[in-house]
Amino acid sequence: AGAVEAARVGASNSLSVPCEHGRVVHRRGRRWYVTGADDTLWDLAERFYGSGRAYPRIYRVNRKRLSSPHVVRPCLALRLPGRR
Repeated sequence: AGAVEAARVGASNSLSVPCEHGRVVHRRGRRWYVTGADDTLWDLAERFYGSGRAYPRIYRVNRKRLSSPHVVRPCLALRLPGRR
């Protein structure tokens, strides 16, 4: 486990976990993913929803943490919305 913490998100939605790339964390009924250097929203959508085309779902709930859907920093805690 890395000593670096993943991003903290809003006061009412805070999450701080060790930066373990690829780690899925379940907190307060929500699912979070800790990003690595090579992660893209497309790849995460394929992994968690079966299609890269679902990447806007991840982007929508993480807009405050992402400057662009095309740039994902390492050690970022992204919320993964539930499956529909």
